[in-house]
Amino acid sequence: RPNESVEACQQALKLDPGDTATRDLLSNAISAASGLPTGVGRAPLPMTVSIDSTSAGERSTAAIPVKVTGASNLARMEFIVTYDPSVLKFSNGNVGDVAPNAMVSFTNQDAGSVKVALADPDGISGNGTLVKLAFDVVGARGAISTMNVNVIGAWTKDLTDVRTTTQAGTVTVKAPVSAVTVLLGVLGAGLIAMFRRSRDR
Repeated sequence: RPNESVEACQQALKLDPGDTATRDLLSNAISAASGLPTGVGRAPLPMTVSIDSTSAGERSTAAIPVKVTGASNLARMEFIVTYDPSVLKFSNGNVGDVAPNAMVSFTNQDAGSVKVALADPDGISGNGTLVKLAFDVVGARGAISTMNVNVIGAWTKDLTDVRTTTQAGTVTVKAPVSAVTVLLGVLGAGLIAMFRRSRDR
């Protein structure tokens, strides 16, 4: 039943599967069930911008990757990352592995938001980390900050608008690793190494 097949694939796409292969497979299935050649007569799939959930110790630095899935000739993009300023304080940012030659600016507009403007004349394609953000952890143990991504706009090399979806993450503050714990770990590793050397003699 073609109509039911199309509807099922469209519903699956709304769940926004993360890997490009699955997204392409579903789109091709829609085209086939509709009687169209594969890849014809369908709108480009949206590009997903996401932040994974993670944890960081009190008074430490939290490294937060902003990732992209399904980029295709992305030449320019602007977005804002918002967070809880009672938990995190923005420190700096760097380009990610999917855009090593991109020009990026980071603007800490106010407490609780960072604007990121990215440009790459060669075009960015594929999946990976767009930028890496660093935050000082100022919240107490157990505090949680939601990390939202709000895309202002994204464009290809020919200035075509790129459809986007976003996925938020969280940062949870955990207890810091004490100096005693680190020292015990080092001593334990040393004792194990000494035992192995003496046993091998």
